[in-house]
Amino acid sequence: MNFLKHLAMMVIASFLPRVSSLLAPARCLCRTSSFLADARIHSGYSLAFSSKPKMVQRHFTLLSASTEKWQAGRSLTKTEVRRMRVAQLQEALKSRDLDTSGTRGLLVQRLIQFEFADPLNGMKDKEIPTAEENLGDEKSTLTVSTERIYVLQFRGHTPSSISEAGVGLVLYDEQLKEIWSGRKYFSEQQSRFEAEYKGIMIGLKIARDLGVQRLVLQGDNKVIVEQICGSFHLKKDNLRKLYWSVIALKEDFEQFEAQYISSSENYKAKKEATKAVATKKSQGIKELTISQTDNVNSSIRLSPNEQTTREEAILSQLSKENDSNAPLLDPNTKYLLRFDGGSRGNPGLSGAGMVLYDDKREEVWCGWKFIGDKVTNNDAEYTGLILGLQCALSMGITSLRVEGDSELIIRQLEGRYRVKSPSLRELWEESKSLISQFNDVKIRYIPRAKNKRADELANQAMDCRDSFGFKEIA
Repeated sequence: MNFLKHLAMMVIASFLPRVSSLLAPARCLCRTSSFLADARIHSGYSLAFSSKPKMVQRHFTLLSASTEKWQAGRSLTKTEVRRMRVAQLQEALKSRDLDTSGTRGLLVQRLIQFEFADPLNGMKDKEIPTAEENLGDEKSTLTVSTERIYVLQFRGHTPSSISEAGVGLVLYDEQLKEIWSGRKYFSEQQSRFEAEYKGIMIGLKIARDLGVQRLVLQGDNKVIVEQICGSFHLKKDNLRKLYWSVIALKEDFEQFEAQYISSSENYKAKKEATKAVATKKSQGIKELTISQTDNVNSSIRLSPNEQTTREEAILSQLSKENDSNAPLLDPNTKYLLRFDGGSRGNPGLSGAGMVLYDDKREEVWCGWKFIGDKVTNNDAEYTGLILGLQCALSMGITSLRVEGDSELIIRQLEGRYRVKSPSLRELWEESKSLISQFNDVKIRYIPRAKNKRADELANQAMDCRDSFGFKEIA
């Protein structure tokens, strides 16, 4: 019996060169080599391994080396990370104070994003500093050095089947500290390439007007990056004017370079772009206008009597919210509030979306709330309703019509369904208390097809894992 076992092991080992060429993924080769190595140890035969022993040993050496590195807390290579097992990945993430939940693929991606050149350095959404937080009290004394290198990241977003687009822009200094961020919403139909070229124009003007002389432009659209570098030929006529405007603007810098980065490295700009489409509003760049011929004069005009420095005035204008875009609410108008909530897993990852319309069905406000993990769909629905009611009250609305696609929530508020769950009863009581503060309120159930906007905002909260829309009306 032992002889047959040894013979079988030798036959399998003799096919190692052919098998290893078919098993391209590293983890498959590691498993195969591990099995064959065990066979070699038990059988005592080593002649059949003469063609591939170095390859087998190499994989074991890499695996053991990566194990020693993450145990010691040192840097890893991407190859070493991809070859680590689940237990090793979890321990490596734990040692770096990162989340250890999820599939092996998510663990690998999370560790790679933390280890390799992520401008956000693996921070969670709630820990990402805003431009206001970064500047703080130093805002009035910020100066741009002509000797330093600055990084401008851009990202466009065009949702499928929706004729709109958005672009996000983030400006960092050489220490990857955020100087400014903004987003631009385009209501007219256009491609992501058009939105990104227009966004690049805006970003270059901002950097130029701040006094930046050495700039690195980064984006995850490799085609645009290569076109700006001159490696790719521009074929689409509708992009030519935008392209040449960008080329003219980059000549205003003493040193300019365009670089391609991964989507994970471009996270903040992507987040700003999705917010632009979700909110249907621009922020931080309302004072700027896109001109395809004006590439010399500044797009931000300073008055002759301005006593502050050039950088202070520009940052002051960029940080202001345009008061003309603030919703003007008539207390005599009856407004419409639509809400929705979602939970991926039920209970699971959850978020809520709210949108407010006037009597002409024009959107006057929207918001979304990331609630957290292990939350039920009904809890998310009630949360969306409560936040929507609170925002309506804070805006001075007295007459309101409330619509939602959760039949359970609507029927409970109408008194037709009983509230059995203790957790829902607290939310129900809070909702009833808020409703009683309006002079006139009507609640109505609508099908899901009519509640797409609120559903879109709820998914935005779950996708980005953040909240939006509450500071804007405070």
